[in-house]
Amino acid sequence: MSSNRETIMMGGRSRVSWVLLGVTALALLGWIAVALWGDTRRAWAILIVDFLFVSSLAAGLVVWPAIVLVSRGTWMGSTQRTALAGIVLLPFCVLLLIVLFLGVSVWAPWFGKALPNSWWLNLPFLATRDLILLVFFSLLALWFVSAMNRDKQPRRLAAWLIFIYSIVFSILGIDLAMALEPDWHSALFGIYFFISGLYLAVAGWTLATVLVDRAATADQLQDQSKLIVTFSMLTAYMMFSQLFVIWYENMPSETGFLVPRMNWVTDWPVISLVLLAVVYLGPLVLLLPRRAKRTGGYVGAVAGLVLAAMWVERWWLVMPSLDEPLWFGLSELTGLVLLLAGGALFLNWVHRSILSQGREPGSS
Repeated sequence: MSSNRETIMMGGRSRVSWVLLGVTALALLGWIAVALWGDTRRAWAILIVDFLFVSSLAAGLVVWPAIVLVSRGTWMGSTQRTALAGIVLLPFCVLLLIVLFLGVSVWAPWFGKALPNSWWLNLPFLATRDLILLVFFSLLALWFVSAMNRDKQPRRLAAWLIFIYSIVFSILGIDLAMALEPDWHSALFGIYFFISGLYLAVAGWTLATVLVDRAATADQLQDQSKLIVTFSMLTAYMMFSQLFVIWYENMPSETGFLVPRMNWVTDWPVISLVLLAVVYLGPLVLLLPRRAKRTGGYVGAVAGLVLAAMWVERWWLVMPSLDEPLWFGLSELTGLVLLLAGGALFLNWVHRSILSQGREPGSS
């Protein structure tokens, strides 16, 4: 009886996968149409946003079990496999990065210009280092996931994975987000980017746990909720530290990041306030009570809110730097549908992999 029900569930999941794959393909075709015949530069900018979001999510999902392992935590249980499933997203991130470099002449403000830092911002060097770093991290992550799936405890490998993640995603953040303001630089931007990536990933991990892993306990949800609160404060601290130094020194060369996002001549300060309320301070208020941290539906809703707000945060990092107005158009719509359909396809795959292991999500 249980076997028949499991077969029916697998069949239903398979049909859902085909539907989601079709939606993903349509969204991709929609983006291509906008890029070719619509607002070309904004369409490419949205692709940057999606890459910065998905790559941080995929890498962070794999890195979190490494962090827990190095910390000698033993609380992950069944939630570990949900996080490690992020490895399947990394090849798509590599492919997306290659596509981005094919359109670099459209979206990169530094392309073809003579700048003081042109030795760093030149296409052959930038594309080569970013691709090599992302592929190297992906291979190291695959090695770690394989070891974890064989029930090993590779603490040394986990420590290296965390270290390489911090280096790789600092450079990716600098090259693909900070460099959109080629005349502006910040020593803290790379650190902010990889820390916010871990914040984004733990929210995604928590949401996936609530949606597909019914074997997760209230204690595990509470631990994940604590991590969301902790990294919301750490991410807020990194952004504040960056902005405080710029404000204190008041040097024109350093205000390029602040002006479009905080000057009310533009509309972007509205988004800045939303991010302050939701991304940086929201979890501290929403997940403060102990009972809130242990209630699956509520924790999932907060994690989903943080995840959505972090996409907005990546949007906020990219669009003002390219002098794009605050507007939600076809570029954003196709980019979001592509992201949501792909995310649903990923969750459906994770759930099917749990079923294929011979037990239902709710079984003990």
